[in-house]
Amino acid sequence: MRTIHVRKPEEVSGLLAFVHDCAFELDAIKFNTEQRILSLPVEIRISKESKLLGIPIRRKDKAKAALHIRNVITWRISEDKARIGYGDINRILVEGNTLLIEGALPVNVEVTIAALDLELIAPDELTAS
Repeated sequence: MRTIHVRKPEEVSGLLAFVHDCAFELDAIKFNTEQRILSLPVEIRISKESKLLGIPIRRKDKAKAALHIRNVITWRISEDKARIGYGDINRILVEGNTLLIEGALPVNVEVTIAALDLELIAPDELTAS
């Protein structure tokens, strides 16, 4: 498994390269109240290598990963009236104690944090957008 940590606002763009345009189901979001961790299971892009007639072929595929947001004080989802049931990650904005995961779809995750601590846990084959 591959892990990417973000603890400074300037590191967010490095994480975003791997989760940009990735989708997550709203019903799959979990919040651990004791540990103050919000977990978003995201569908990420991976590269798989195989061979065809002895020639290496690299293809893109999708896999599950987990984006953990630690030190959560409060959180909420703003969803559009279409009730589509899922969101995507277009931008991750950090301003003070507010973390906003903004999607191209009209679904945002707004989180108030005590300190910035994001962690993406993904398969080793994880690829950037």
